Formats: sequence, C-alpha cells, structure tokens
Amino acid sequence: AIINLALARVDQGDAAKAAVEAEAALALATEVGDAELIRAATGAKTALAGLSGGDRGVGLLLGTGQTGTARKSAEATLAAAITKRQKLGATLDLAAVDRAEGRMDEASKKLTDAASQAREAGLVREQALALVDLGLVQGLVGRSGPAADTLRSAAKLAKGAGYRVVEVDARCELGFNLVRGSDLAGAEAE
Repeated sequence: AIINLALARVDQGDAAKAAVEAEAALALATEVGDAELIRAATGAKTALAGLSGGDRGVGLLLGTGQTGTARKSAEATLAAAITKRQKLGATLDLAAVDRAEGRMDEASKKLTDAASQAREAGLVREQALALVDLGLVQGLVGRSGPAADTLRSAAKLAKGAGYRVVEVDARCELGFNLVRGSDLAGAEAE
C-alpha cells in the first residue's frame, strides 16, 4: 500500500513525498525481512527515481547516447521484474531504446502491447504512459493525425484517473506534434 501511495504522489507532482513514502516502504519491508517485499520496494524506489527525474538508468543512458548499455539495463530490469507494473515499466524503457535506435516499428509494437496489457490489468497510469510514448513514436514517423488522437486519449485517461504529471506530459507531446503538423493554434490550446 505504501508503494502505491508513493506512485500516486509522483503522479500528483509531489516527488519529495513520493521519495519519503518509497523509503518508508523499503524500511518496513526490511524490518519484516520479506525478500519479495524488499525487491518490490527497491523496484518502486528505482521507478520513482526515474519518474521524478533522478533516474541513473535507462533515461540517463539514452540521454548520453549509450543505447547499448541502456538496452542491457532495461532487459535486466525486465528479467528481474516481479509485478505487472514493473514489467510494463521495463517494456516502456525497451521501447524508448528502440525509438532511440530508430527502430520505430519495434517501439510501436511494444507500446501497443504495453497499453493493451496495462488496460487489461487495470493499470491506468501505465496505460496512459504507454499511449504517450506511442503517440510520440507515431508523430516521429509522420503519422501526426493518429499521434494526436493517441495523445488526446492518453491525456483524457490520465486526467480522468488524476495522474496530473502524465496528463501534462501527454498534452506537451500533443502540442509538439501539432507544431510539427503546422497547427499552431491547436498547439497553443494544448
């Protein structure tokens, strides 16, 4: 429960409270000595660091052009994932690596599958994140109409569930997509 609260805090834009919650979850798991809970809390702490800009993993590696190392890191995270949420997070990372390597078809397939799996599992935040990334990929390959539709769906889904950070991300990507398509009025509205 504390781990989920930490994730909710990040989505509400409060990374500091999220970090406190994640630390509390890890402390509690360590105190009771439950190895599975310790792994889950550690995974959540790592995920929260990535979501709040403190990630030293895939995002940073991609930002410095280390795509091979980023892929290995994402694959290792996927192999160690226990929960559906962790598996989806690692899949999104792998799709980001595919995108960085110019493998848009592979990224699109991973993201479409991730959005579907998240929907089936009731993981609204992960579904919205997958849709944001899918919209980005669609826009990058010149499919600005479908990209705009996907990004609007992501924003609506995130807003409806109260995931403000994800909603803002979707709207920003939608704005960029509209600018690329020369729809400056639409971009300004976003």
